Amino acid sequence: MAVINVRTDERVKEQATQVFDALGLDMSSAVNIFLKKSIMEQGIPFELKLEIPNTTTIKAMQESDEMVKNGCDGYSNLDDMWSALNV
Repeated sequence: MAVINVRTDERVKEQATQVFDALGLDMSSAVNIFLKKSIMEQGIPFELKLEIPNTTTIKAMQESDEMVKNGCDGYSNLDDMWSALNV
């Protein structure tokens, strides 16, 4: 049997322990499940990704910044917004 030491924030450990307790697992069993699932998947068993905005989102954010700089406070209803957007 091998021993793995893991450092984590105390709050993370407490919250994870609560979840695992509710599932009837101790921390060691939960970590072993993660490791075995990683082996089965040949990778991390969940999606890891950076939330990088695409060019459309970046353009919309820039347009929004410009609107704020030009004094637009927003709209009180959708009809006003659509009218301002010429839609």
